[in-house]
Amino acid sequence: AWNKASSESLENDKERLLGYYRGLGYFDARVDYKVDYYDSGKFMNVSFIISEGQRYRVRKVNIAGNQYYKTEELMPHF
Repeated sequence: AWNKASSESLENDKERLLGYYRGLGYFDARVDYKVDYYDSGKFMNVSFIISEGQRYRVRKVNIAGNQYYKTEELMPHF
């Protein structure tokens, strides 16, 4: 059984890739794709174009204003 491509599945793949790169800290990432069809029109080649941009990292986390939990209890969750 062959996989069938659709614009919906390509858009879903594009969004999943974007989420993956943003999860790695590339918040400016852009993802697009290019579709090339073979002469017969039966097959296609899909290339995803990814521009990562700058990678961001959290340097320091501060907790302020907590009333019900101590900072020491909350910090392990970050």
